[in-house]
Order: sequence, then C-alpha cells, then structure tokens
Amino acid sequence: MPDPARFQAHLLQAHAEGKAAIKAVRSDLPVGVSLAIFDDQAKGRNSLRDAKREHYYGEWLRAARHDDFVGIQNYERSVWTAEGKLPPPAGARINMMGAEVYPPSLAGVARYAHAVTGVPVLGYIHWSLVDNFEWVFGYRVRFGLHGCDRKSFVRTAKPSARIYGDIARRNAL
Repeated sequence: MPDPARFQAHLLQAHAEGKAAIKAVRSDLPVGVSLAIFDDQAKGRNSLRDAKREHYYGEWLRAARHDDFVGIQNYERSVWTAEGKLPPPAGARINMMGAEVYPPSLAGVARYAHAVTGVPVLGYIHWSLVDNFEWVFGYRVRFGLHGCDRKSFVRTAKPSARIYGDIARRNAL
C-alpha cells in the first residue's frame, strides 16, 4: 500500500533538489512550482475548509515561500461545512467536468496563495491555447482559447480568445 506522507515528502525533496540544481547552473533563472488549487470557501461554524487547505496545499505553499514564483491553476471552488463539501448551488452553471463555473474563484485562490506565501501576483497566463488532452478526461473537456478539430486539426478561435486578447491589449480588466 502506498504511503501518501512519504510520497509527499519525496515530491517536496525533489522540488528542492531540482531548484538547487537549476540555480547551481543558472542562478538568474526563476524557479518555482505550479499548484492546482480549488477556491475553498468556509460555510458555517467548524467548517472543514482550513483542514482541507492544509492537507492539500499547506506544505507546498510553505515550500513556495522560498521560490521565485508560485503558479496557480484554478478550475473550481469548493464550499465546505462542518459535515463536508457542498454540491454546487441550484441553478449554477456547470462545466464539462461537472464543476460549478464560478469566475471569482481565480481571485480567491490568488489571494489565498499570496497570503500564505507572500509571493506577489504578477500576471495571468491562460492554460491552454488549444483544447488539449486532460489526464482524467481525455479530449472530452475543451477549455482552450481555440478549439481544435481532431480530424482536420483546424483551429478555431473561441469567444474567450477575443475577450482574453482585449484584456491583454488594454492591460486591464
């Protein structure tokens, strides 16, 4: 049976040793880690949110305090009560992965990662120019800025590409 604590310790050690190896050759090269973080929100007394955050992200965010950057990937939010995770609220928009579409979650995660690490928020990079293969979902989910026809490989810009382009040109929301 795998030992999750031992596995986690080895991953953290590998990160530290990898960073040291890179810095030994290129001390000017920024090195950090990117973490997939849910926007965990507390609801009610004795919410499990803080315990879940510590379990999933605590050690990694503390390790990132010594990095040059921390990348955050955010796909959804989780609302935690004392009993567990709540389902998405009635009427919520749901994405292809079955998670609630909740745009403020990215800001919530950025604030959380910043508060724990003190690492400043420098910008936004959209994860994926083109619809790609996702480990668990294969080609079923499509959140690239451009769609890709899997037979012809023709790429088609989505409305999100225009919106992202407008934001980039203005350098503001």
